[in-house]
Amino acid sequence: MKITFAEQQIAFRETHLERDAALYASGKFGSFTKIKDWDEKGPTVIWEGVLSNSDLTSYYNIQIHYGKAYPYRRPNVYPIDPRIQDQRHQWPTGSKSILPGSLCLWPHNPDRWIVGMTCENLLDRVILWLKAYETGTLDDEFAPPEIERFFPEANQVSSPEIILGEGLLQTGVAERGGDCLLLPTRSGKFAFLDLLGNADSEAVIAELSRLSRLILPSEVLVKDGWRLGKWFALDKEPSVPVPLNSTNLMNLVANNGRDKNDVHSLVRRNPEVVALRYPTSAGTHWLVLQTKFTFPSRAGFRKQTFDLKVKEVNRINPLKIHKTYHIDRETIFRRVSGYRVEELHQRHCVLLGCGSIGSRVADLLIKSGIGTLTLVDSDRLRAGNVSRHVLRLDSIGQNKADALKAILLKTNPYARIETFGADIVWAPEQMTRLVETGDVIISCMGNDASELFVSSASHGIKPVVFCRSYLQARLGEILLSNTESDCVCFNCAAVYLSRESCPIPRPPELPYDQLVGFDGDCGSAFLPASAVDLDLVSSHCTRLVLSLALGEDSDHNYFLVRGRGFGEHEFPEIQGEVREPFRIHRYAIPREAACQICGTTSSPTQSA
Repeated sequence: MKITFAEQQIAFRETHLERDAALYASGKFGSFTKIKDWDEKGPTVIWEGVLSNSDLTSYYNIQIHYGKAYPYRRPNVYPIDPRIQDQRHQWPTGSKSILPGSLCLWPHNPDRWIVGMTCENLLDRVILWLKAYETGTLDDEFAPPEIERFFPEANQVSSPEIILGEGLLQTGVAERGGDCLLLPTRSGKFAFLDLLGNADSEAVIAELSRLSRLILPSEVLVKDGWRLGKWFALDKEPSVPVPLNSTNLMNLVANNGRDKNDVHSLVRRNPEVVALRYPTSAGTHWLVLQTKFTFPSRAGFRKQTFDLKVKEVNRINPLKIHKTYHIDRETIFRRVSGYRVEELHQRHCVLLGCGSIGSRVADLLIKSGIGTLTLVDSDRLRAGNVSRHVLRLDSIGQNKADALKAILLKTNPYARIETFGADIVWAPEQMTRLVETGDVIISCMGNDASELFVSSASHGIKPVVFCRSYLQARLGEILLSNTESDCVCFNCAAVYLSRESCPIPRPPELPYDQLVGFDGDCGSAFLPASAVDLDLVSSHCTRLVLSLALGEDSDHNYFLVRGRGFGEHEFPEIQGEVREPFRIHRYAIPREAACQICGTTSSPTQSA
């Protein structure tokens, strides 16, 4: 009889539970007893015991809860006696919970829970956690900003959610604190935090409007509801338990180098919002709190007694935390690995051709951290473009470079992006300026005449990457020109590749009607290709551009990128290893003697 999937999963779970039961019975970890089995009261299985280990100075009574999703999700571990709660790397203890928060065990090991791990694997991590707790080093573990989750639900504000834009938090502001302003949108769902200082107010308004258009295009900023507040710089992230009332906040501010007069001034002003800035291992972080203070009459109180009175009356004033979104380069590029983002931010790339390949290259460059990008394209977007372009139907009829700039700034609003919407071949002076200002020139125009023009303008001055695709993008071609190791130009490569003796495989010559498609008229011919195939070519092109931008050179200057395979009877002219799918082939093209662009007179030797 065939069992159902649900029955199969029950048997799978029981097998793992029985395995752990045998390990608990061994006594290796101490004395453990099952205090709840999988029964009519629920699927959770609970083991409780005293954990003993030579690495620990104390004994710990813990509970291990195997939930319904086990073994696909790890068991939860709760420290019962001594009761441990409100620690870093521990989930908050709910106000109605009789158990302390479960332990977050994974910062001690980057691996995630894996089906097949035993209670032995789990308890090894528990011991590491408790050892860090005993030695006071839990805060030294990698800890991203997480303090918001320790605020109970009753102390959280659902709206507005706060946008923290980099340009609004650094302009003309003192180091340790000052005034701030919360600027809401008409819906009340969002608000921007602006630090008030000596900055040019017009520049602040312009930056606020720019960020609003990029991040919240459907929202409108309004003056109604502006809330004046104070901000303070802290030396480190507030510890837990978190400040839940105005007295806690006063103590936190005082413990970060403020005297009592500063604290009393804060209470007297009774700001509606207080923002706290502090450093973390993941970068600068902010907490934005909705506040209320009470400043009692001072009559009849001595100074010391009055200080106690101020704190006493403010214990009943709750703090509430706003949800925040950090919009800055530090946060945007936190997850980028393998490339030096800060160095890339200083680089300027010039991209010629914003079509199906160029738009992808531009998108990847901005997401990798390139700080300045010039986009050049005279074409406008058609409906037929959107199936393989970064742009969508809402950009129909727009210049591709201008429309691409608009969406790239929504990825990194701090990038510097300029556009040139004319045919570059008709603007040699503009081309000269682009070559002079750019660090790397990228040509994705796919037109021999235009790329010869680009090669002539940039030869011996700046590195150029030429990229195009063939055969429905199942074959990509990339040429590196003017790199440190060679000075091959586009003309050198064209002459070399056209020779019958050239050892580099070439795409077959197809009839024109098979090579192109038409989007309404002769002026809108296109090369058929699929977006997924174009991705492979674009990604490899971008990697080479980033390497050049970081000052890295390549031993090869010509690449053929092979995508998905050919059918048995497709393109029989292509033979050998280039016919094999999903491979990158590297070649070294030599300079040509007496090249019209290079002007060289000696015959070079080809690299192996």
